[in-house]
Amino acid sequence: EHGSTPTENLLVKVFLVLQEMKASGSNPDIACYNALLKACATAQDVSRMRSVLRRIEREGLVPNSKSWREILRGASIIRDSDLAEEMWETALTYKDIVKHLEANWYPEVEHFELLLSSYSREAFNKDSAEEKAALYRKIVDSYLAVANSETRSGFDKIDIDDIHQNHKIVKMTIQAAAFLDNHFTTLTKDEYESQHFQDSVRQTYSELMTLKF
Repeated sequence: EHGSTPTENLLVKVFLVLQEMKASGSNPDIACYNALLKACATAQDVSRMRSVLRRIEREGLVPNSKSWREILRGASIIRDSDLAEEMWETALTYKDIVKHLEANWYPEVEHFELLLSSYSREAFNKDSAEEKAALYRKIVDSYLAVANSETRSGFDKIDIDDIHQNHKIVKMTIQAAAFLDNHFTTLTKDEYESQHFQDSVRQTYSELMTLKF
């Protein structure tokens, strides 16, 4: 269509393929819907992405690891950490409405990278040090949660050794820790000024800087 981008055209084409499959009596499987989620993420179309997730549920299918990866990738692309957190928790608590069972999604390193990426990319767009610090704090807190095998948000399912092998995660965490360490004196909130948190940030920075790639 006139004025449409290649990404938008791809999204339309994937939707049409699914419609044609259904019209011919074929039932799209989760792989088909994952392709659609990928197209939505690339097109930065959150509304359609949510719609696809609802359609998956209506069809009696269960999102898999690739489904949540594409959804989290979409949140990262549009720099929306609130959406990333929402979808992360949705994945953890998702239930198979057909079998009335929990879907048992466990986060992997690739999902964790995209969660941290949503914080990092959003922080890049913020003007104030306070707003940047709040997002960088979440990166460091999430890293420490994995390191300490905290059960919240399924972080205990992620192996810290695998995290240390991921250059992007290490780089984002170092960047976040460095920013926080450089701004402790200018931030006014008590949580940023606590000695315990400052020590944790500096220890995290020192440990990650010793990693070799």
